[in-house]
Amino acid sequence: MKYFKTSIILFLFAFLLSCEEKEYLHERSNDLGANLVLTTTSISKFDVSHTIAIKIINHPSVTVSKVEVESGGNKIDATIADNVASFNSSLFGSLEGKESVSFTTNTTLSSGEPYEKTFSVSIVSALELSKEVAALTYSSSAADTLAFETNTKSAKVNSVILEWKKNKAGTYAVTSPTGAALKVKGDEIRFVNVDNTTYSYGLEIKDTLYYRFVATSGTLKDTLELTLPVNSQTFGEYKSSSVYSDMTKNKLNLSTTTHYLDSDPKGKGEIVFKTPLGFEKEGMTAIDFVKVGALSSELNHVNTSEKFYKEKDLLAIKRVYDAGTKTTSVDNPAKDDLYVYKITRDKKTTYGLIKIGSVEKVTIDNETSTTIDIEFGEGEIK
Repeated sequence: MKYFKTSIILFLFAFLLSCEEKEYLHERSNDLGANLVLTTTSISKFDVSHTIAIKIINHPSVTVSKVEVESGGNKIDATIADNVASFNSSLFGSLEGKESVSFTTNTTLSSGEPYEKTFSVSIVSALELSKEVAALTYSSSAADTLAFETNTKSAKVNSVILEWKKNKAGTYAVTSPTGAALKVKGDEIRFVNVDNTTYSYGLEIKDTLYYRFVATSGTLKDTLELTLPVNSQTFGEYKSSSVYSDMTKNKLNLSTTTHYLDSDPKGKGEIVFKTPLGFEKEGMTAIDFVKVGALSSELNHVNTSEKFYKEKDLLAIKRVYDAGTKTTSVDNPAKDDLYVYKITRDKKTTYGLIKIGSVEKVTIDNETSTTIDIEFGEGEIK
């Protein structure tokens, strides 16, 4: 019985060692004196008849006489020439909807050692963007350029067309923003001063432009879709500060949020507290204000005070400013009042929005000090 148990243990050990050695030989191709390296690592979905190349690296004492390729149950012998084994990608069948294809090689070596290796080839789109645009900025003079290009290994691209629609619920239609047929190898589309007349798309702020490039190669088709939100010009985050009646800090620079005393010799304050309650332009500062009234006639995304404040829309701020009554002072501001303003510094004009926070008066020893809390932001219209 003891002899029987020992024999079983030895048999199991030998079996496991045999499995480990086999796997070891598969993984360590250098020990075999030969190695295969895939040089065609990706093809486009149009490349259904392209040469897949595998470089053969072997020791002078070892020769490779055959490389059998298997994929999806189909087998073919690769052509061997000049230390390269090659076969046609038609072995993979249709590439539609595939992100990659894999294949296994069984290589015949002069040493008689078995050599099996598995490879993967990536399947990429025949279309790609060479210049990207994240969003369209309404009425901006700064140009954005969207560009595409086609990339295949050997397949011919016959045509590329562009389709568009406004918003998700729209219907795609062919468009020619360049004024001519798109160049098959690649082309550019320029966006500048975008408004509702641009390329006859009728775009407004908060719309989304959908683009779909469609490339063809024989009966094959590939598409590239992208979305371009239409945004207004906006400023960044709001700043918080206060306007004080206290003469040691009654002047405020809106650009730096720095306070200055009333007798500041450098004159860096831009607004100053106005007695009995309010603020006004300081010195020669080129600034004036317009109180924001009813907004019901404005565009939907800014037609209430809450939306107007939230959106930080410089174009809407300018419209309200241009249509309103300008004043160089704000009198008796109350909590949640909104004021738009225009200020010019160093020949650069910006538009801004001020929201009034709490207004507090504190009296100590018959002396009253007032604090007007404000939130504000501004930006330049490009």
